[in-house]
Amino acid sequence: MTVDPFTVSRSKELDDNSPEKSDLKDPKTIALLVKDGRFSTSYLPGGVYAEIREASVCRDQIMKQHGTV
Repeated sequence: MTVDPFTVSRSKELDDNSPEKSDLKDPKTIALLVKDGRFSTSYLPGGVYAEIREASVCRDQIMKQHGTV
């Protein structure tokens, strides 16, 4: 489960109308976002789909090295 850092920042500003950075507020804000269902779950493919993902990443790296992207 992941919560977007930008969403955490915006929510902190909306909660107390202060743009200040305070790591003490982060856990509370993240807990409220999770409680409200404002998070995303990570998808890690397995089997053939993981191999396809790896091949795609390798291809992108090779193409970038050759300057064709």
